Amino acid sequence: MITFVAEIGMNADGNFDLNYELIRQAKRAGADIAKFQVGWRGGQEDINFMDLTRLRQLQDWCNQFDIEFMVSVITPEALEMVRKIGVQRYKVASRSVIDNPEMVRDMIGDGKETFISLGMWNQEEFPFQGDNIRYLYCKSKYPTRSQDISDFPEKFSTKEKINII
Repeated sequence: MITFVAEIGMNADGNFDLNYELIRQAKRAGADIAKFQVGWRGGQEDINFMDLTRLRQLQDWCNQFDIEFMVSVITPEALEMVRKIGVQRYKVASRSVIDNPEMVRDMIGDGKETFISLGMWNQEEFPFQGDNIRYLYCKSKYPTRSQDISDFPEKFSTKEKINII
């Protein structure tokens, strides 16, 4: 089974209401999940400002279009906000794996399915263990071009919990 995640992130470029249309178009394109970032460039004057009111609005819009609301949690403060509104699963940005492993362990401890990006991870072993973890191979390069992913493993069958993005 393939799960289609629409990375909405900061694509509204500071125009919060544009997220409504981005969610609608994500659903129209067949996405199962609309994913946003919380805690990155999220100060009140930044383009990705999120507070509880905005998170609840995004969640309501996702519910309206029958698409799951999901977030990449970047900071412990963002995690606390996300816990207040409730989500089915978490997404961990690769920067958080490096910058804040304690927060990631805390998230994993919630028992929710947790997708962890490995874009900035350069070790052979996975950084965390748990039955609720799904690792994602990715490149932390934007935009990512096809030549940028030439070093991905050819087969992923040796590690059950890996998906590709």
